[in-house]
Amino acid sequence: MTTVGHNAKRVGAEVLADMLAGYGVTHVFMVPAVLRRTFAEMERRTKIARIHCHGEKSAAYMADGYARASGKPGICMAQVIGALNLAAGLRDAYLAHSPVIAMTGGRDPIAASVADRSPAASIRRSLWKSRRNTWPRGR
Repeated sequence: MTTVGHNAKRVGAEVLADMLAGYGVTHVFMVPAVLRRTFAEMERRTKIARIHCHGEKSAAYMADGYARASGKPGICMAQVIGALNLAAGLRDAYLAHSPVIAMTGGRDPIAASVADRSPAASIRRSLWKSRRNTWPRGR
């Protein structure tokens, strides 16, 4: 995007990649089907290692193990519909008070809405500290 001093217009992927690098994140555990633009920016702009996992639950377990071993927050990412699988892996991190940050993303707000109404959504909500939708208005 364009650069105009501190008011630079940037896409969310650029901001997220720069933010993670700025906080000293060195590894991200993720399912490769998600947040493609973010990972492209992460590869282009930072030296953050992207660890591809077979599933969301294993990404959460790996982030938990990384957090416990390194003492730094473990970052795991999954697609929006995989958030329920991610929640299963986050339970142990939550109970152990491990510093794990989970991010989900996707293009379809309908999928997020369906996942929010599922019977397992209450489990996921109990693990969340914050939830933000970043879809453009009018979509």
